[in-house]
Amino acid sequence: DALTDWFFCQKLRDFVDQWLLKIAHGCARLKNDPGICDLVRLAAEGWLAQQELDGIDHSLTERRQEVLGKIEDGLHAKRTAIQYIDWLVTTVRTLHMSSCIS
Repeated sequence: DALTDWFFCQKLRDFVDQWLLKIAHGCARLKNDPGICDLVRLAAEGWLAQQELDGIDHSLTERRQEVLGKIEDGLHAKRTAIQYIDWLVTTVRTLHMSSCIS
């Protein structure tokens, strides 16, 4: 349904604009942060470009190539973000619990 897709895309854009770029910008960062906020924004833009691709006239090759580039960039950003988050979630701190308790 086109209305549902439009609504979802609007909410995704709002989320990226408001939360990722304004709120998360002030969060503490790890030294090895690959730029997670930018990666998630690029992944979201790639997803939105994928939605747009279906509506592009095949005769508009220049626009189509631009959209395909955004999709590819978004997929790369998504993979990088997922790899970093997986690493972050599965990293084990080697300190003994007794040293963490004061």
